[in-house]
Amino acid sequence: MQCGYQSNTYLLRCPECRIWYSFPDNKTSSNQDEVTIVKTTDSPLPRIPRISVGELTNPCLGGGLAIGKVYMIGGEAGSGKSTLLNQWCSISSRKALNDSAEESTQELHERSIRSYSVRSHYDVCSTSNLAMVIEIAELNGYEVVVIDSLQTMSDGDNVVGSMLGIKNCLQMILDSREAHPHITYIIVSQLNGEGNFFGPQLIDHGVDVTLMFGVKGKDLRVLVAT
Repeated sequence: MQCGYQSNTYLLRCPECRIWYSFPDNKTSSNQDEVTIVKTTDSPLPRIPRISVGELTNPCLGGGLAIGKVYMIGGEAGSGKSTLLNQWCSISSRKALNDSAEESTQELHERSIRSYSVRSHYDVCSTSNLAMVIEIAELNGYEVVVIDSLQTMSDGDNVVGSMLGIKNCLQMILDSREAHPHITYIIVSQLNGEGNFFGPQLIDHGVDVTLMFGVKGKDLRVLVAT
C-alpha cells in the first residue's frame, strides 16, 4: 500500500488514497487484545443516534435508522419497497441520495412528486456503476443512500447479477460505511424462489439489519426487521 494506510480488515478500496483493489490481503495485528466487560446493572451505554423516518415505521426500526449502519430490504415485486424508501428519504430531513439502476431519473422524480416526497435535501440518480454512486455519496456529504437494487449494480469487473459481482458490490458498500461512518446505506435486494435474498449464501449476514416488506390483505403493508 503506497499511502501506508492500515486496517484490521480486508478492504476492496483504500479509504486514504481511494484506489480500488489495492489493499493487501494481510491484516495488521496488535500485540495485546483489549476486552471491555460491562455489567448489565450498569447505566445504559449511549444509544446509537437514529434518523427518524416516520411514526409508522420508527418503532420497527428501534426508533429510526441507525446512523452508519447498512440495511437490506426485500419483498415481492410491487409490494411498495421503492415508494417506502422514497418516503423515508423525504421524511428523514437528512441529505439523501436514491440511486436506481432499474428506473430513470425522470421516473424517480415523478415518483417523488406522486408521493409528496419532493424535498431540497433529497436527490435521485440512475446508474448501475456502484463505485460512482459511492464516490458521489462520500464527496458530497450524503447521509442516507439508497441502492436499488444490489443485483443490478456493477462492481466494474464481474457480470452484473453474478454471485461474485453481488458479493463484491456488498463489500464495496461495507467498505464505504467503515471509512465514512456518517453514511447510512439502505440496499434493496431481490428475492429468490424460496423468498430469501438473492445472492451468495448468507449474504444477509453481512449487513446490520434485514427488512422484509410485504402485503397482507388488500390494504395492509407489513414491515419486519431482524
